[in-house]
Amino acid sequence: LFTQPFFGNLADRIGRKPVFIYGAVSSAVFMPLYLLSMESGNTLLQFALSVVVFSCGYAAANAVWPSFYSVMFSARVRFSGLAIGTQLGFLMAGFAPSIVAAIGGLQPGGWVATSIFTAAICAVASVSALTARETCKVPTAELGLREPAKV
Repeated sequence: LFTQPFFGNLADRIGRKPVFIYGAVSSAVFMPLYLLSMESGNTLLQFALSVVVFSCGYAAANAVWPSFYSVMFSARVRFSGLAIGTQLGFLMAGFAPSIVAAIGGLQPGGWVATSIFTAAICAVASVSALTARETCKVPTAELGLREPAKV
């Protein structure tokens, strides 16, 4: 409720790219602690870590991905590019529970395999974002073009 608007505002000031990368990296770092807490049986710890993971980590990437992804495409193909790209990503994410179950994430201590899987996905997202062009100060008409106009 509070952190997504904060991260959106931060992205308006420093750019979507660093906020998205922070969200992916922090999710990879916080997730093992959160998953480990599930085995602890300590409800207060589980609650506190869920707030940290989802409000201080995941919320950053979640707050900016729609605008970050959409500006990767020119206006001519923006809707299709965003729609096809995100739907393919959502399709793959739908298999994540099956993948986690197959690698042993449902067994005691399975949080380790799940954490490694999560970190790998977050690393792919971070590297992908690192290769993207920052568009924070790019005029709307130039979004998605290979080379912005020289000012």
